[in-house]
Amino acid sequence: MSCTSAIYAANSNEQEIPAGLATAIDFGRVIRAFGSNVKMYAGNVKIDCAGDYIVETNFAFTAGAGAVAIQLYEDGVAIPGAVRRLTAAAGGEYSRTIPFLIHSTCCKEKVITAEITSAADATITNAAILIHRVR
Repeated sequence: MSCTSAIYAANSNEQEIPAGLATAIDFGRVIRAFGSNVKMYAGNVKIDCAGDYIVETNFAFTAGAGAVAIQLYEDGVAIPGAVRRLTAAAGGEYSRTIPFLIHSTCCKEKVITAEITSAADATITNAAILIHRVR
């Protein structure tokens, strides 16, 4: 059975992030996709075929002064290294890319989610994810 699949999803609707509260980031809707083994799942992405997948995410946001962190998760567990932290200036506009690799075994779905925490109120202005199976 072939599992060749890819998906590109994006959300350019503003997502308000309250200060100090870890908030899920919604990847929005499918822009392009082929195959049926990588799909949207409640604003996140689900992989349901064994293989290795390259994942590239990008987040654009504005934030008040203070610490900001964006973390990616695989099945609710933080992905090592798939995090970006910065100290924002009041009213600053930022863009961060987080690439990583996922290995999925047979008969085990993987759900990829993202979360942002900001010391001050923030607004996600764009969230995008690209996943494609490489092996």
